[in-house]
Amino acid sequence: MAPQSEVNRLASLETRQQAIEILRRNDRGGYTVPTATGLYPAQWNWDSCLVALGLAEFDEPRAVAELDTLFNGQWPDGMVPHILFHGDDSSYFPNASVWQAGPTGRSSGITQPLVAATVVRRLFERSSDPPIRSRLTALTPKLLAWHRWCYAARDPHGSGLVSIIHPWESGMDNSPIWDEALDAVEPGPSVAHLRKDTGFAAADHRPRGPEYDRYINLVIRFRDNGYRADRLYDISPFRVVDIGFNAILQRANQDLSLLLAAAGDVAGAAEVATTAQKTSAAIERCWHEKDGFFYGVDTHTGKSIRKPGVAGFLPLFARRRSGHTASATGATAGELAGPGLLLRAELRAGAAGVRAAALLARPGVADRQLDVDRRTAAQRPRRPGRAHSPRQLGVGRARGLCRVFQSTDRRVAGRLQLFVDGRHVSAPRG
Repeated sequence: MAPQSEVNRLASLETRQQAIEILRRNDRGGYTVPTATGLYPAQWNWDSCLVALGLAEFDEPRAVAELDTLFNGQWPDGMVPHILFHGDDSSYFPNASVWQAGPTGRSSGITQPLVAATVVRRLFERSSDPPIRSRLTALTPKLLAWHRWCYAARDPHGSGLVSIIHPWESGMDNSPIWDEALDAVEPGPSVAHLRKDTGFAAADHRPRGPEYDRYINLVIRFRDNGYRADRLYDISPFRVVDIGFNAILQRANQDLSLLLAAAGDVAGAAEVATTAQKTSAAIERCWHEKDGFFYGVDTHTGKSIRKPGVAGFLPLFARRRSGHTASATGATAGELAGPGLLLRAELRAGAAGVRAAALLARPGVADRQLDVDRRTAAQRPRRPGRAHSPRQLGVGRARGLCRVFQSTDRRVAGRLQLFVDGRHVSAPRG
């Protein structure tokens, strides 16, 4: 019988090969679809960024090409859309013909979490190939333009916190956290007859009809206003400071500042560093002392969204070192800098490509990921009258995160278990 260490080594190699095969199967030549089933037949913004981490483990040029393709879709004002439609998009709704957005009419008109600078920095630091590093450096002006757009368009009053104007911008699309804020959006006409997603996935794993009608009503409202950055913030009935989005942005600010400095853009690096300090202080104000947690804000009502969600742990990903983050987790952000990237993979359990990328980029942490994906659905609680999809933030998702974090820091896992066992699950609403 082979020793256990050899069995583990062979199993790890097999898992790695399976992950590579998934990414290759989802490769569409210059961009990667989240899943080969047809459910998502285009390039999704932050999916592509994290997929690039996995691609870099076996094909660095292809990883950079993934990012190049994404930024080739950047709008003149700096915004990088959350979807780029490159090929046949007939299996998806709303597709390009519905969005009618951007210079080419082949993108969505909203964005997603700005994780790209963090990914570019990681690829830059791991590569010893001068041409690869040169291509990554060439992305820094585009990254700076996107960050500038984000603050100008989504934080017009200079608070240091940016707002999302559609649940899809959070990347945690139909999370229960958005329920009350989304109620402010009129459902509009039913689009049930136009939906394609329920043909690829079980209906109880997809958003309910009224939710989807509201999503599309927002899209139509934005389209009717020409996706103008100077209008959408004011006219969107859904407008939320998502703590997760801002924490990811804060981490990206720090990484972008370092990239700009390495590229010789001293002024740009200083500008982003100043912005990062402002956002850091603003995130601090989102701390709820009684609950020991970070919450987002509905900027229409000014009320804290006092609901538990994994996003409340993402200030760790921002490498914040305040007493609040230490209190909330029992660990410093530095200890979580690597595993933090896996939050995205866990939250998007339905995207095989992102799972595969996580397995390749952090094998020591992510070996448990497939087990997490298998068990999450069975553990997810059901609230009366509501279907929970694999992308929603529930107790089952937090349990999955406990497993992922268990392998690196038991103090963090213990704190997350408090989250699961009731301290935050039972937190009051409103």
